[in-house]
Amino acid sequence: MIESEMRSGAEKILLNKVSEIQSRIASIFEGREKEAVIEVFRLLDLMFVSQMLGGHVDEDARLRAYYVRCGVPEALAPILAKAHERPRGVPWGKSHELLGSLIATCLEELGKLVDLLRLVRISAHGVATVEVKTKLIQITTTTDAKERFARRLLKSSYLEQPPKGDLPTEAVKERMRLYVRHDDVYHIAYESDSEIVSQHLQLAEGFRSRFPESEAIPENSIIGGRPFKAWRRECERALGRTLAHINFSLLLCQDRPATRLRDVLTMFCTKADAAAVLNDGEGAEVGGDQVLRALTLEPEDLEEWSKTYEPPASQYVSLDRDFVLIPCFGMLGNPYYAMFRHIRKHHRKDWDKAVDAREGVFREDLASIFPAPRYVVPRHGYKLKRSDGTHLTDIDAVIMDCVTGSVALVQLKWHDPYGRSISERESRRKNLARATDWVDKVNEWVGGRTCAEISCALQLPPSECTRSPEVFVISRYAARFAGDDRVDSGATWLSWPELKYVVAHANDDPIRDVAKLSEEMLIGEVEGEVIPFTRKFQFGDLGVTLQVG
Repeated sequence: MIESEMRSGAEKILLNKVSEIQSRIASIFEGREKEAVIEVFRLLDLMFVSQMLGGHVDEDARLRAYYVRCGVPEALAPILAKAHERPRGVPWGKSHELLGSLIATCLEELGKLVDLLRLVRISAHGVATVEVKTKLIQITTTTDAKERFARRLLKSSYLEQPPKGDLPTEAVKERMRLYVRHDDVYHIAYESDSEIVSQHLQLAEGFRSRFPESEAIPENSIIGGRPFKAWRRECERALGRTLAHINFSLLLCQDRPATRLRDVLTMFCTKADAAAVLNDGEGAEVGGDQVLRALTLEPEDLEEWSKTYEPPASQYVSLDRDFVLIPCFGMLGNPYYAMFRHIRKHHRKDWDKAVDAREGVFREDLASIFPAPRYVVPRHGYKLKRSDGTHLTDIDAVIMDCVTGSVALVQLKWHDPYGRSISERESRRKNLARATDWVDKVNEWVGGRTCAEISCALQLPPSECTRSPEVFVISRYAARFAGDDRVDSGATWLSWPELKYVVAHANDDPIRDVAKLSEEMLIGEVEGEVIPFTRKFQFGDLGVTLQVG
């Protein structure tokens, strides 16, 4: 059997198993779909808040939590739309132990299948191999340790500024303790004040550095008639409300041990009330109805989330025409992602126009790690011409070291963040690979000239360096993709976090050292980055073996 047939066969088998579990969910929860949806988000909220609070989590628990998150869109598919068909209203009560246990089992099993499906599908791009035998699928990954290390650097680079740990203040916490109380219907009730709102908004703003979506486009770019920073602000206001609710819930559970955290983290309200909250308060810059739709998970949104292999990061979940759930996990998982996807989809022209402004921001960031007066990073790019005067290509940025005379010619790549989506990952990989043509043209233009000659040609400060200039391709997020060996050896390919990492460890001539250190240091760091292991799964009569390493 050829490789494509193996892949197709494995995909069909796994999809059948997904359908079996979804049919089981539909059957078990027929007529109780709203209760099932509520239990899904109560489970997720408790899981995310427990992780946020810290403490030791063993590997098995961490892995279960990962699979539960992966299974969310598929678990909701058979029940969320049906919930809209049931009589209006919310069947609110305390969490049901049996329902919760069934939901947890289904989510974990679906998450395992979805994760395996992603590996099967991505095998078409050289990241894994698939073999199908009777009642057995074997998946062997060929994930590049360098890509894994680069992704870890990317993640850590967005954690450089941790959220403020001293908020809310003890005085505000004590006031919150006085405001919160048990409620017979909602299980929790509380009032707030401007200082509580302000401190939790500051806390939410501290999360901004964790997520690349928060800097997706320059903040003053106009999207849908409003600057991007206004849309971002609405995400932070939403996260601030979520963080305040979590703290109120924790205080209630401390003072009233009979209250279970699982019963008070997830809330609900009418859609009209939700829109009114979004319209209310200082700092509301985007219409409440617009924000509500952007931050609400509707049944028709599930397919798109499923394609990205991501849990839906929404602040609200539509239960029917009138009511929404207000879970915590979407805001804690990524407060910007749902808004980012919504405005990119519904304001595409504005978005594409804003993307063009990224280059200038990237050059400013480049100048921050190659600062004056030692370095020169012009605020503009350059157009390169052939000897006959015709246009050859463009250079996005130039870096010159006034001490050593070293020069780097740079192409900047700033794509939208892509998460776990296979199609978006492949799009970014192909776009980056096209830079090989640019590398060839730049090296043609250099033509063996020295840094001194290039600095003169580009009207940079004088240089006496007799080496050739360096050529860099710098991607904002990912410059290395497992299974892809087509990048051009005539340049150094780096992600922005990798460049910062290498420059921080460079010696006397950072521009010259980037190429050397990017290989030497990354090779040293990736040792042990992938520890080979085998994981076995059983889904009824189907066995799946996953080999990683």
